Amino acid sequence: MSHENAGPQPDPRSQRYLICASCIAILAANITCAPFSTLVALKMGATPFYIGALNAIHLGTFVLQLVTMGQVQRRGKKFVLILWNTLTLIAMVPLLFLPEIWKHYREWALPSFMILVSIRHVTRTMSLTAWMPLLHDNTTAENRGRFFGRMRTYWKLILLIWLVSLALLARDEAPWWLIRSAMAIGLLSQGIYILCLLPAKERPPLGISESMPKMISRPLRDHRFRWMLLYILCYGTALGLADPFRVVYLKSLGYPDSVLLLGPATLFLGGILTQFAWGKLADRIGNRGIFSISHVGMMVAIAAWLLVDNTTSGLVLTLIVLATIGIFNGGNSIVQTRYMFSIVQQDHQAAYITVATVLGMVSIGLAGLVGGALLTWFGDFEIHQGALHLNAYHLLFICSALLFTLPHAIRTRLRQGKEVPSAKMIAFITRPLRTMLGSMATLVPTLDDIESHDSRDTTDQRPEPPVQS
Repeated sequence: MSHENAGPQPDPRSQRYLICASCIAILAANITCAPFSTLVALKMGATPFYIGALNAIHLGTFVLQLVTMGQVQRRGKKFVLILWNTLTLIAMVPLLFLPEIWKHYREWALPSFMILVSIRHVTRTMSLTAWMPLLHDNTTAENRGRFFGRMRTYWKLILLIWLVSLALLARDEAPWWLIRSAMAIGLLSQGIYILCLLPAKERPPLGISESMPKMISRPLRDHRFRWMLLYILCYGTALGLADPFRVVYLKSLGYPDSVLLLGPATLFLGGILTQFAWGKLADRIGNRGIFSISHVGMMVAIAAWLLVDNTTSGLVLTLIVLATIGIFNGGNSIVQTRYMFSIVQQDHQAAYITVATVLGMVSIGLAGLVGGALLTWFGDFEIHQGALHLNAYHLLFICSALLFTLPHAIRTRLRQGKEVPSAKMIAFITRPLRTMLGSMATLVPTLDDIESHDSRDTTDQRPEPPVQS
């Protein structure tokens, strides 16, 4: 059952402007988000707990989207986006003077950076209530995977070029002139982002708004959406526990600032190379198989951080692992969005999408705060037993990998009609390999074998649970 109402077909011109807006927005956001903000904070002597707190503030402010839900229903999506992003532009201006604060008032530099970044996060977050509903207005179930695959490929490519450029200029330690230049580019990008929103089309707002408690409770009463929210909570916790500390760990191993920027760039490279393919695959075979394979991939990739060290082979492994995380997290993000958009009620899209976004971001932020606290408490933890070497960072990576078993267990509840099982998806992906290997690949199940097995499997034939209004 889908809640998507019939309406005018999305305008390709609006889609192009929205893709352009997402690419520009990522440059504006990067100066106050990891890895760049982490690099700046580390330059000013931030501890792991401070990095966790900085990440928690960023993601914790997403709860403020609840405040503007009624404004989206009453005034429209573009009104909210343009108003609050204009305030964000104003809030970003003082960041240009951070080098002077560091030079003359060094003890106040780190607190000032946190305050300025927090103000920027608050104003930006208030606008994001309308962003996903605007994308919902401009996509259909038939092309949604391809659209998000294309959009996320482009903005990740922009971010990749940006981070590589910063890495080449930063070298061992990023100079203050580079930090100021990056912040100036972010400020300019914020203004261009606002201009890109103006031509985009949206469905007319309802003109009225419900009370906040009623808007929040509506998606919570929806049986299918509750399972989606639980999945988002578990996935966000597993991802956020160690995510902010990969850069900190590389810094602790003695890597230069250029690697701290180049590493995350490799993560986005993994997404760039596969994002459109994930979207196309999701439109063709559904979400189920991609959910499964992404969980396993994330567990393996995060656990591989136990093997990272400050050697040439360790650097190569770091880049491979980051690219792998980008690949599987990118695939998961597409099917998460695809499934969520399929069960959102069109007339209440702001409430549905906002509650899901807030829960996801807050769970990532709080998990990062917990991760920072754990690193502080177990900072001196060391185990050396033969070839075995474990420290506090390793424990954090192990816990993060194990937590992905929770969303993996919940994925069976996220059904969208009859979908292709994981084994069939693997058979589909490996079909070119089987064609090349011929009889050597007979151990891999063929599509016909799986179809025969599926004829006896009624798992996907169960009716979808009723949706409560």
